Amino acid sequence: MNRIQFIILSSLVSDNADNNVNAMSIKEIIESLKSLEYTYNSFYKHTEALMAAGYVAPGLPAGNSKTYFITQAGRDALNIIKGGSEA
Repeated sequence: MNRIQFIILSSLVSDNADNNVNAMSIKEIIESLKSLEYTYNSFYKHTEALMAAGYVAPGLPAGNSKTYFITQAGRDALNIIKGGSEA
């Protein structure tokens, strides 16, 4: 996992995107992190990589946009990186 992927997972946690109903689109994630200088394409590629790793899962579509939420495996990975317990 790299820094932008860590930031994406942290954003999903802080915005309570932890189930398919509360899932966030890439645009919503970017708006939540507006101080960062990453492009939409960069966020999309890293979010898809997180999904392939099992750290995020697809949520209900929001119009034409895909949405994503953090999985338990994603939460566990964040806790390991932060040095916390796997709770």
